[in-house]
Amino acid sequence: MQGHPAGYVALLRRNPWFRRLWYGQLTSQLGDWFDTIALYVLVQRLTGSKTALATLLVVLFVVFHRPANTPDFPDGLYFLCLNQSCPASKTGFPMTVKEYSDFQVHHYGERVKCPICGQQNTVRAYKCANCGRVWQAKPGENTCPYCHTKRQVAAG
Repeated sequence: MQGHPAGYVALLRRNPWFRRLWYGQLTSQLGDWFDTIALYVLVQRLTGSKTALATLLVVLFVVFHRPANTPDFPDGLYFLCLNQSCPASKTGFPMTVKEYSDFQVHHYGERVKCPICGQQNTVRAYKCANCGRVWQAKPGENTCPYCHTKRQVAAG
């Protein structure tokens, strides 16, 4: 895409698919906030304890900012840098669910930026639960090329 980036208002007006996605995301975020507020009120009314409320805040923060080891991403959410002089080309780097979600909202369709070298030249990767090495994700490839351990894939 040539030229300067479009503003949100222009993007919402011109692109009906993005507008639907944006309204859906907005509705989801509002629902999340109402749910969170309801939890705060419930904990405060049931316990009357500021400590219980603080504990809830910490638990919600930890759960939302954890590395993405979920049924959808059993090996975590890892990326490899394609810049061979960057250390992340060997070790890869993880992202939390929130980091990846935030990136997708603002940079949909773009590659993730490497936090080490700063280049936007990365690919999705898998991390082996057995040997700990990271390799480039390819469709249908479920075996670690280093130790030949079969990667755990979510059921469903």
